[in-house]
Amino acid sequence: MGSGSLEVFVDFAHKEGDRRESYEFRSSWLAASLRALRMRGMFDAYRAKLPPRYHAPILESVPGHWLPVDVAVAHYAAVDALGISPQTAFEMGREVQEQAQSVMAHLTLRASKGVGVTPWTIFRKLHMLWDRTWKGGDFAIYRSGPKEAELVIVGWPVARSAYVHHSMRGVLQGVTELFCERMYVRELPQKSIGTSLAFRFAWA
Repeated sequence: MGSGSLEVFVDFAHKEGDRRESYEFRSSWLAASLRALRMRGMFDAYRAKLPPRYHAPILESVPGHWLPVDVAVAHYAAVDALGISPQTAFEMGREVQEQAQSVMAHLTLRASKGVGVTPWTIFRKLHMLWDRTWKGGDFAIYRSGPKEAELVIVGWPVARSAYVHHSMRGVLQGVTELFCERMYVRELPQKSIGTSLAFRFAWA
């Protein structure tokens, strides 16, 4: 594999013609996001930005249920309206990742640390973790070097949110740093268009 070349490591779960955009998401993710807003004193401003028709499905949601994706889109539109800085969004993404995973999933990931696993190990499990939170949408992971990879997400309506672009870096870094000394994640703007979002990983 030459410099700059990409090798498929985890392929898309569905062929292009069979893929479906994300249409539902797990409310546990929403609950963790709201908690991050409350911790920073942003909740009242967020509620004021949220259209009234989404107050009940979002503010009264119970963790563990599936909600329509338009609820997630409305949530992130309201968050975008707060003008949160990229660094704060990144930090909030890390917090959401830690809170949204079930206790069992979190313990499973931590139990693997130190027994010869690497970020490539968790990359193999990302489809399982994705399916715990999102119905629809898809992604692939490419190997670009011994300790470098690219992730391309497609069919994800919330990718239109500026906040998601930064917070997702935090989510991904939080997950993968369980398996290396240090992980660096950056967005690939040229591949992050519309409902697609792409990131480059490099670790030590």
